[in-house]
Amino acid sequence: MPTYKDGIDRKIRSRLAWLLIFILSPLAGYSAPGIESRPANLTCDAPARPTSGGIALTEAFPDVTASNAMTVEFPPGNDTYLYYLTREGRVYRFLNNPSTSSRSLVLDARSIFAGTSQEGQSGMMDMAFHPNFANNGELYITYSVPGSNRTSYLARFTSSNGGASFSSNGEVLLSLGEQGIFHGIGSVFFGNEGYLYVGFGDSGKKALAQDMSVFNGSLLRIDVDSGTPYSIPSGNPYASGGGAPEIFASGLRNPWRISQDRGGSGKIYAGDVGRDDWEEVNLIESGNNYGWPTREGAHCKDSGCDTTGLTDPIYEYSHDSGCSVIGGHVYRGAAIPSLVSKFLFSDVCTGEISSLVDTVGVPIVESLLSTGLNIQDFSESPTCELFVIAGSENGILKIVPDSSGGEPDEAFPDLLSETGCVNPSNPLQVAQGVIPYDINSALWSDGATKNRWMAIPDGTQIAVQSDGDWEYPPGSVLIKEFSWNGTPFETRLMVRHIDGGWAGYTYEWNASLTDAVLVPPDGLEKRIGGQLDWKYPNQAQCLECHSAAAGRTLGPETAQLNGSLRYPSGITSNQLETLSHINLFSNGLGGSPASLPALAAIDDTSRS
Repeated sequence: MPTYKDGIDRKIRSRLAWLLIFILSPLAGYSAPGIESRPANLTCDAPARPTSGGIALTEAFPDVTASNAMTVEFPPGNDTYLYYLTREGRVYRFLNNPSTSSRSLVLDARSIFAGTSQEGQSGMMDMAFHPNFANNGELYITYSVPGSNRTSYLARFTSSNGGASFSSNGEVLLSLGEQGIFHGIGSVFFGNEGYLYVGFGDSGKKALAQDMSVFNGSLLRIDVDSGTPYSIPSGNPYASGGGAPEIFASGLRNPWRISQDRGGSGKIYAGDVGRDDWEEVNLIESGNNYGWPTREGAHCKDSGCDTTGLTDPIYEYSHDSGCSVIGGHVYRGAAIPSLVSKFLFSDVCTGEISSLVDTVGVPIVESLLSTGLNIQDFSESPTCELFVIAGSENGILKIVPDSSGGEPDEAFPDLLSETGCVNPSNPLQVAQGVIPYDINSALWSDGATKNRWMAIPDGTQIAVQSDGDWEYPPGSVLIKEFSWNGTPFETRLMVRHIDGGWAGYTYEWNASLTDAVLVPPDGLEKRIGGQLDWKYPNQAQCLECHSAAAGRTLGPETAQLNGSLRYPSGITSNQLETLSHINLFSNGLGGSPASLPALAAIDDTSRS
């Protein structure tokens, strides 16, 4: 789940460190605004997202609020209603109709978490309807209750009226005391043979993933239709001893998510989140050990590790291309024939949806769509079409054929001069309508200096959130130029495409400074001015820091821009006052600059 991933956690901790230096400062003595009136933005609008020509995402139920949704599910063989699970302990259902606008609360289990505060990977995680739900009304939910005795549970809830309501007190089938706040219980699903599968992470204690006496770091398989409260399938690897009999496969770190192909292959796929370097897609088979913490991906954590009995992932990718894998489903629908039999998955940081064909030898992996969204879950309908959960602000999305008319692999402009955000005759100058800004507390960038600008579409405004973050409208572009000894060498564009998703594009300046070229998909490393070893980030790396959990834009926020800037007009003015004067905010700042927080530069000796 996105906000609980290690890659995201690092960004949140970094952001919290910034918040620790929030202080109120009596900023006074403002001059005239630095910009007299809002300039027309004629050219610097984010274009449509580059497409593969294959798939698109559409808001499936635009009038249904699905805040804090963890997953959506259908009862087996019945696509009349969808059900969605919230982290805090509620299940809602609504009609499977794009025009539906109402939902009903069918399960309220918030009392499970009474007296606790959600932290880490806690709350409701996943749910699965029994294959015979139409007759037995059983719904299985995984959840973790935070606190000093943090515990993960699998519980069964029942309905006597076809899913219109459920018992509020579930029957606990199994539990596990957790040793950390991350990597607890996660995915739950019924396999094609009718057994229930439950995924556990390593609880943040990596050695537990190789301890077969505990559930941590394993996929369990149990029979909930016999025994009290369940029985052990005879084919489980430790059914006769040697380990916890529930364990089906082991050596996982934080599997998110796990699913089984409903088609002929019956293969089980898991996305297993890495720690330092590698993300994994694993083909899960009975008795296999996937190596954590001895290995991450197919790589030893320590030199010369013993790989005897360990199973390689069928696909891995480095943290140069993402930060936290999200497992999906094998597509068996009818709407997009080109995807049939392909396993779809994504990454929290990039929001890129990819497909994988499990061939003998090297798998075939194809990028289908760069969404820029905080994708955290894929769900499958009874007709095998796929839905996506990507943060509460995006509702429930559906994967559909791309009908945009765009050419496959249509690319973002190769040259900075072609983006519309600079003067095409002199790309060192920004385009008309692009507004300069600066921030109070800038990150250190190995001594490089930075200039910043913003551009938002005409007729739109920035929404100021209650925490001081700014939400830019679709079509917005944020520009950052890096210089060394006064010479530009990189320009980055952080753009919000018209579909609402963000993406980053990095340009390298040529030696003559006549233009800048889009860096290759793998990024670029070079020495600047014979002194500075520099990494130009690729798109995935841009979104690792500019994550959804961190608000994507990072710099532009109230406390960062509550300070003075010398504008091209020659006037030095408070930035908040200037941007308010030109009516750039849709809802106001919530006070005068003097009453609002302002971050301090680390070398500002005038501040506490």
